[in-house]
Amino acid sequence: MNKRNSKGQFVKIDPIKRFWKQVNKQSPDKCWLWKAKITTEGYGEITIYNDKSELAHRFSWKLHNKKEIPKGYYICHQCDVKACVNPFHLFLALPKENSQDMINKNRSLVGEKNPSVKLTKEQVLEIRNKYIPNKTTMQEIADQYNVSKQAIYRIVRKISWKHLK
Repeated sequence: MNKRNSKGQFVKIDPIKRFWKQVNKQSPDKCWLWKAKITTEGYGEITIYNDKSELAHRFSWKLHNKKEIPKGYYICHQCDVKACVNPFHLFLALPKENSQDMINKNRSLVGEKNPSVKLTKEQVLEIRNKYIPNKTTMQEIADQYNVSKQAIYRIVRKISWKHLK
């Protein structure tokens, strides 16, 4: 990003200085909230140079760790505050680790939390108990619950609703 000097000329502002102007820095245990642009997903965004922007928490992680983020990795928040740029709250994770963190913090849309789900936890457990090979068919159970045979197959084989034991 550029700024005009006293002579009216454009000068580049160091992104690190710009970063610190937009951070509400607190103690290391508290969130340092981003005060500038926030994306529609809730993350801070900083313009580096020539309209090139980056998510503020990623910029913060690189700034404080003095290295690039390895390809394929995420920068995740221990605090779960998307606008937080506190480096003590940020950690490097692979996509699978990011997903596991979401599950561990009970933020994933599994089971009845998923808005498109048609069955309840109790119904899924009933389906698993009802299906007995060579006695009942998956299609019969699907008809009872008004879902597809494929849905029953996925439930019985624990492909879907696998979080239920």
